[in-house]
Amino acid sequence: MTGHDDGLPNDPEGIRLMIHALVDGELDAAAALAVERRIAADPALAAAWRASNSRRPPSRRSRSGVRRRRYQD
Repeated sequence: MTGHDDGLPNDPEGIRLMIHALVDGELDAAAALAVERRIAADPALAAAWRASNSRRPPSRRSRSGVRRRRYQD
């Protein structure tokens, strides 16, 4: 994942951690938006987001609109 100028990590492990932070509600609004944009642009990240989110209890998934958003492949 190169060529992104959004302040997020470009290495796979770094972006994986950011996805988990998004699912857990640990990101500020700007970081959450940057991760959401990266997920929307990359089908592999969208799949990783769905997999991560599906392992969360429903009560944790539904606390914010971010957790309910569906990303298309």
